[in-house]
Amino acid sequence: ATRSSRRVADYRIYLEAISGGRAGLLRPEEGETQRALTLRLRRAAREVGRALSISKCGDGVVFWFTESKRRGRPPKYGAPHA
Repeated sequence: ATRSSRRVADYRIYLEAISGGRAGLLRPEEGETQRALTLRLRRAAREVGRALSISKCGDGVVFWFTESKRRGRPPKYGAPHA
């Protein structure tokens, strides 16, 4: 496994341990950017199946779980079939 995928796996374990309604704060490791940290957090959240909100906070990022909202056009319920 690559170093990036190992980090994502670590973030996934971290996200699974956080219960709903709580927030987390992470700071980038040496040589890691805030952007890379955000991308890995989002990837880990997608793998866990949770929606995540992320906000920059100084040199780190604060994140919390949110309700996933379906984007796009709503389905047409009860539409007649031709």
